Amino acid sequence: MAILVAQPYELPPTGIHGAKFTGTDQRKSETSGKEFLLWESLIERPEGNPIKVTAPSSLHSCRETKVRTWAEILAYRRFCHKDARVGIDTDTLIGGTCTLVIGHEAKSDGRMFAHIENILPAKFP
Repeated sequence: MAILVAQPYELPPTGIHGAKFTGTDQRKSETSGKEFLLWESLIERPEGNPIKVTAPSSLHSCRETKVRTWAEILAYRRFCHKDARVGIDTDTLIGGTCTLVIGHEAKSDGRMFAHIENILPAKFP
């Protein structure tokens, strides 16, 4: 299992961006030791070369969690009790489009990071 390590990356601009979901990676936090799911999406840009953005979520898929909300948006449907029992197969969501609301956050050491403030349905699925 991979360990999440901060790497230098291109900071996507703040604001609302169309994105395509490219997959997840189950990882383990270097600091807490907890496992989490890393969501990866590409923000398309007019000049080409998309920007990769990632966001962590818990592995729990109960009704109020980020992982379930994001999966429902990418699947364009609400999940039922059966989905919750069986689990969410994120591979079936690859290629799904969404709208990401990106913000910036300054860490205590002065480094700037982008974070996904919200994920919304795509304007045009």
